Amino acid sequence: SLTAMHYEPLSEWPPMLSFDTEYVQQTGRLIRYSFSTVAADGEPTTHVVEMGTGHRGRVSPPPNRAQVIAQNAPVDYGHLWRLTGREPITWADVEDTSYAHAVLYSDLPHSLDYLGSLYAPTNRWKHLDSVAPVEYSAADAFNTLAIWPHLLAELERDPLSMRVYLEEKRPLIPII
Repeated sequence: SLTAMHYEPLSEWPPMLSFDTEYVQQTGRLIRYSFSTVAADGEPTTHVVEMGTGHRGRVSPPPNRAQVIAQNAPVDYGHLWRLTGREPITWADVEDTSYAHAVLYSDLPHSLDYLGSLYAPTNRWKHLDSVAPVEYSAADAFNTLAIWPHLLAELERDPLSMRVYLEEKRPLIPII
């Protein structure tokens, strides 16, 4: 098993987590969302929440500022806003793995599948979309969280790329 899986929303927010959604592209209707984090004991844990299973559709935002890592954050940003009832920029630093990778390697693909093949501990899971959608969602969140430290380390080694990411790319997330 790649991570401990739970099927309910987080009871309390960790300081850092990844966030991913599955939704109907034509309508934007949320099907499920997933969070992944590392527990206090160092073990990864993932929450996958199906919207059609009696979930009330709201999650309280954290009392303290959180770091939320996403892949293609502009898509997930609106869902996170609707789930918490507050604009994420007011309570979170939202990071985007695809934006970070685009700053570092503009000529390469920036999809989660591609980034997973480079940085994720479980680098082949995208085929699960049609056969095991809950596990697919969990793996998207888990691997997004696993990819981020690698990209952050590369950004830290290249101060100019870090500046471009922080000052030019990341501020676009709530706008786009």
